[in-house]
Amino acid sequence: MQDLIIAQLTEEQVLMVKLIASILFGTIFLHISTLILNFKDASWGNALLIMAVSSIAGIAVHVGVSPLMGALVGLAVSIVLIKAVYRVGYLKSAVAWVLGAIMPYMILLLISIMLLSLAFLVVIGIIMTLVLTFLPRIL
Repeated sequence: MQDLIIAQLTEEQVLMVKLIASILFGTIFLHISTLILNFKDASWGNALLIMAVSSIAGIAVHVGVSPLMGALVGLAVSIVLIKAVYRVGYLKSAVAWVLGAIMPYMILLLISIMLLSLAFLVVIGIIMTLVLTFLPRIL
């Protein structure tokens, strides 16, 4: 058998994947959160601009200084850009950021609850089938 060669990603490649994922998913969830909060200028372009600039700033500080500082700079730049682009206050921009950040987890929680409910219904169905199948034979 031939040995499989698995390519090792360099740190730069990992950071590039993080950057692209951050921009892509951040844009989606920021746009949805601005729609939920009724921002006047809510658009895909504005959300993409904010996420691209804040993600690039965060990754640049991550590489140059430290990962923690990169995350904090990315957060600060996001909130300031949301405030400037959508013309809202700091509190509303922070709420939009937090809502966009927790939205993926809320979606995963909802999917988990639905799957657990489905599994529960399947188990109840199996138990009822067994009871209805074997109960007449016992009686």
